[in-house]
Amino acid sequence: MNRHLASLRALAESAFDLAGDLSCEAVLQRIIERAVELVGCRYGALVILDGGGQIAEFYTAGIDPPAQAAISHLAAWKGTLGISLREQRILRVGDLARYPRPPSFSPRHPPMKSFLGIPVSAQGQLLGELYLAEKQGDRWFSAEDEAFVGALARQAAIAIRNAHLYAEAQEGARQAQAGALQLRRLGASAAQITSQPDLVQNLDRLAAIMAEACGAQRCAIVLVDGERPGLVRTAVVGLQAECVEAIASLPLGPAAACFGTAEHPNDLVIIEDTHTDPLTIPHLHRLEACGLRSIWSVPMRSREGRVLGTFMAFASQPARPGHEQVEIATVYARHVAIAIESAHFFQRMESTNRSLTALNRVAQTVNESLDLQEILNAVLDATLKAVGLEAGNIRLWDEREGVLTMAGHRGMSAGYVNRMRHFRPGEGVAGKVFERREVFLVEDLREYPHLNDIAQKEGVRSVASIPIRSREKVVGVMSILSHGQRRFTPAEIDLLTAIGNQIGTAIENARLYQEVRRAALELEAKVEERTRDLESLNARLEETLRVAEEASRHKSVFLANMSHELRTPLNAIIGFSELLEDQHFGSLNERQQRYVGNVLSSGRHLLALINDVLDISKVEAGKIEVQPEVFAARAALEAAIREVRSQAIRRGVRMDLEIEEGLAMLVADPLRFKQILYNLLSNAVKFTDPGGGIRLSARIRSLKSEVRGHADETDLQFGGSPTSDIGNRKLDLHDVVEISVADTGIGIKAEDIPKLFQPFTQLDASLARRYQGTGLGLALTKRLVELHGGQIWAESEGEGKGSTFTFTLPLRGQVAA
Repeated sequence: MNRHLASLRALAESAFDLAGDLSCEAVLQRIIERAVELVGCRYGALVILDGGGQIAEFYTAGIDPPAQAAISHLAAWKGTLGISLREQRILRVGDLARYPRPPSFSPRHPPMKSFLGIPVSAQGQLLGELYLAEKQGDRWFSAEDEAFVGALARQAAIAIRNAHLYAEAQEGARQAQAGALQLRRLGASAAQITSQPDLVQNLDRLAAIMAEACGAQRCAIVLVDGERPGLVRTAVVGLQAECVEAIASLPLGPAAACFGTAEHPNDLVIIEDTHTDPLTIPHLHRLEACGLRSIWSVPMRSREGRVLGTFMAFASQPARPGHEQVEIATVYARHVAIAIESAHFFQRMESTNRSLTALNRVAQTVNESLDLQEILNAVLDATLKAVGLEAGNIRLWDEREGVLTMAGHRGMSAGYVNRMRHFRPGEGVAGKVFERREVFLVEDLREYPHLNDIAQKEGVRSVASIPIRSREKVVGVMSILSHGQRRFTPAEIDLLTAIGNQIGTAIENARLYQEVRRAALELEAKVEERTRDLESLNARLEETLRVAEEASRHKSVFLANMSHELRTPLNAIIGFSELLEDQHFGSLNERQQRYVGNVLSSGRHLLALINDVLDISKVEAGKIEVQPEVFAARAALEAAIREVRSQAIRRGVRMDLEIEEGLAMLVADPLRFKQILYNLLSNAVKFTDPGGGIRLSARIRSLKSEVRGHADETDLQFGGSPTSDIGNRKLDLHDVVEISVADTGIGIKAEDIPKLFQPFTQLDASLARRYQGTGLGLALTKRLVELHGGQIWAESEGEGKGSTFTFTLPLRGQVAA
């Protein structure tokens, strides 16, 4: 019980020590002394490790000074102490001599039989070891001893941790004071730095500020070029121009001294002596020429950790920068990176704005214009303004000639344009772009003398050429020219490519519009020429028609006169023949009667022919006019049958009449109506063999409910044919009478039907010999029907199957004009 109380009292006293004003060393010394005293052992030690795992401090109790000096130089990781540290576990041994891994001791080491070692750690970090040895009375350390010493070890860990935190706080305060001073300096110049939009001016100021802050006589800020592997000199302090060029020309990579090495591993690089460091030996001749013996550098990183550039400090003698110098340079590098990012962002915004403006201007032009030259000029102007250049051209593919032809240009001399007007695929820069269908960049034409000697003589140094596409087809090439060496940025290439893709379809549309317009003009010229030809032809036709009408009139007059002249003696012949046939002047023998009969028959036939010819000529001359009257339909149709019934009886042909109920009256010229029916019925009788039949039918038909296709509404008029201009008032077309003459005669071939109503036409010579006729009957009938405003047509299923002739006449409302 007394031992337990004493242990608690000792722990409480240690806790008071931790909370008091004692130093860490005093607290740790008291802890080891209390442990030795209360456990009752000969001696003990508290070992404190440094960051590298070596003994940094050694606190002992019960050990004389000579022995303490002997054990203070021991390695922390050897012997019994090393076992406990490595395994980070409590080690309690009653007799070290019997331990499986007995330690070996130096001659001056105190004797050690029993051993208790407890690791000191905090938050998972090993800080040291508290161990006791040689418990009095030749006893072993107990579990109670282990618990008590473990509690003291934990208090020791607290004391050590507090000491570390206090030291870190002190160092942090010192660094904060130093950093605050530097930040005040940086803040004082921040307004001036950020007020300069130009990146080079910013870096010149920043380089001077960093040189002063770091105490460097010579330094440089170099930026990483995102376009190519390497560094680009931007700002220097204390360096000659040749040294700057030497630095900037070094390639980027781990073997490029600190210039590329700081950027490449993204970390601090220190070269104390350029003569001995393997990084600088390959470049030693350049560095010696500049008098540079030592170099150190820190990277400047973006917010994402990407390296934007490097700050480098130089000295003419071997040297190593101090910790504070590096810290100051690192802090300044962060702020410089911010300034660089801001400048880059500003530049990107300006570039984006120029690009959008250019694309908008191009889009507006191509959407508003179909003039090819206007489109090309606007595209060149907008593109050159966006990239800040003044020279460029657009070549379009000429499919017919197989060449790229310059269609638009800016900023080029007339001589250059004339000499460079045409390129074939593969020739020059433009030809290569057209052939390869991809962007082609030339930063320095002097490196490509085979490409274009003329362009070099014109002073062109850099070229960016992009294909102009339309529906996956390259239709041209746009080239942007610079008289100074120019490296086109990815943003500029994207802009040029976007414009090339945007204008391709517009160019094709404009060219198509021009072709259509040219074709329209050519067509208009041809139409005008054809119109003149037609006008001339119409004039000739009108003259021909006039001559024909005059000839027709003369023909009609001639036929009328001839018919009159012929009919007078013919009537006498017929009259005397009839007297002879009636034997008024005496009797005739049989032979004489036959001869007189033949004369009379021939005379009558000739008279009918003359009458038909006369009627045809009168119709064509417009001298026949119909006089429509209203008369009974049945009586007129029955009278027509009676006219030909005797002929039908002689040929053994029957005749039938069918009249639709409700058809009572007809409106027509009675004489011409009788003539129409007589011609159709007599033809039917003539071409129907004995035993056959003829049917005459009449019915009412409405044209608005049935359109046969044989007549057009405009054709149904009195006083003229369907194609004539005889002016009669338009008829009421609701109802017509349809009259048909159907026979079982010889029929008509389908190909002969269109010829039926042509004058002087007989379909078959053999029929002409068998059936006498003039060939004028149907033609005259057609003219007479048309004079009534009707239509006539024929139908037949073929030879030997009979035929049907049908005509229509308006039923009501017809009044001749």
